[in-house]
This record gives sequence, structure tokens and C-alpha cells, in this order.
Amino acid sequence: MKKLLVVLMVLSMATIANAGLVIGGAPAEMMPSDTALLTIEGIDGGVPGNTSYWAILEGPGTNSGGTLLYSPADQEAGYAFMVQYTDDADGILSWLGGLGYQTANAYFISFGSATSIPADGLLVDGILFHCDAPGDVTLSLVMISGDAGSEVIDVFDTVVIHQIPEPMTMGLLGLGGLFLRRRK
Repeated sequence: MKKLLVVLMVLSMATIANAGLVIGGAPAEMMPSDTALLTIEGIDGGVPGNTSYWAILEGPGTNSGGTLLYSPADQEAGYAFMVQYTDDADGILSWLGGLGYQTANAYFISFGSATSIPADGLLVDGILFHCDAPGDVTLSLVMISGDAGSEVIDVFDTVVIHQIPEPMTMGLLGLGGLFLRRRK
């Protein structure tokens, strides 16, 4: 009986540890000028209310749009909002840089009310990601403390998109290499 109780406790803790947010719709590879529609989803109970989260993009890509689908049932007791930062007018991207993120842009997502917890499933839809140049882009979903000594509390999901040159570009580079080799 004791062993069964220990197994149940370990399994329940593992389930709690998996709760959080994930990025959906991100392909493993893209070509420059390609676009993808991304989502943010809650899993295994979502995330606690009265907390702030960040979706951070690093690398040669841009994102825009995005619709927050989650809305607390009791509007007086809770709130939810999302703000996108694409320039550093407010110093937000510099602040994130101080925490170790070399950001191109970022979304700030807040779920208010201590009793309100986002459910499993789609929370943010329609984030349009555009591939700008070859290179890797990292998308991260994190929870950051909001006090003066800010720090990353939890990293929920990190997705890397490899941006590869278009086939025509690769072909032209190959032909150029052949001509250079032939000249020698």
C-alpha cells in the first residue's frame, strides 16, 4: 500500500510539472519569405492566474497579429490582455535583453485574478511568423517575475525554427562554386 501511495504521489507531481504553455504550428524548417501561423496553447491545466507571461522571438524573423482567445468567465474578478512589443520605445526589449534574451520582438500576456486559470487548449491564435533571412529563430514562452530584481521563473516551451536558403539560391551558389573551381 505504501508503494502504491508513493507511485501516485510521483505521478501527480509529474503531471503538475508538465502544466503550462506550448507553442503550436511552428515548423522545424522554413525558407526565407515563408510564413507560418503560430498559436499558444495551455496544457495539463494551463497556467496559474494572476501571473504574467512572455512569448519572445529571437533571430532573423518577425511576427505580428495574434488574437487572445481566453476570457475569464467573471469579468469583474479577472482580466486577460496581450501586448506586442516590436520596438524599444518603452525599454521593454532592453529589459528582456538584460535577462539574456536577444529579442526581435515579444508578446506580454497577462491572465489576472487569483481564481481564474486558463483552461487547456487554444489561448492565443493567429500569430503570423515571417521568415526574414537564413539562420535559426528561437521562440520561447517564459514566466518572468515583475519586481525590480526581475528573473526568469519558468521556461514553458522553446521552439527553434531553422531558416534555410531557397533551392534556387542554393543552386546559384553551387553553380558559382563550380565556375570558381573551373577557373583555377
